[in-house]
Amino acid sequence: GTYECLCKPGFQGVNCEYDVDECHSRPCLNRGTCINLINHFTCICPPGTHGVQCEMNDDDCAPSAGSSEPRCRNGGQCIDGVGGYTCSCPAGFVGEHCEGDLNECLSGPCNSLGSLDCIELDNNY
Repeated sequence: GTYECLCKPGFQGVNCEYDVDECHSRPCLNRGTCINLINHFTCICPPGTHGVQCEMNDDDCAPSAGSSEPRCRNGGQCIDGVGGYTCSCPAGFVGEHCEGDLNECLSGPCNSLGSLDCIELDNNY
């Protein structure tokens, strides 16, 4: 005598003893955590993402709720990431949000023989 087991969805093996790992194919995107369930999976999405497979990335460059101020100051370019953003600052500005004016005099650009002093200006000297 032989037999054959007809497995329920999500199980496999001669005796249907193995749970199919639906997370094996890594279906969760943007570093989402996959939880293997019987015959399906669920994704736990990291901050800044959503969707069944964490496929939707929130626009972190959008102004804060209730504000119209851009995330980056002084003409800085906002670069959206997953769960955050970075600012690419124009020349002469520094800081996480390009909020700081770079002191160009610190590099000693003026000739010491012909100059009395270096006067720091906005984005210049």
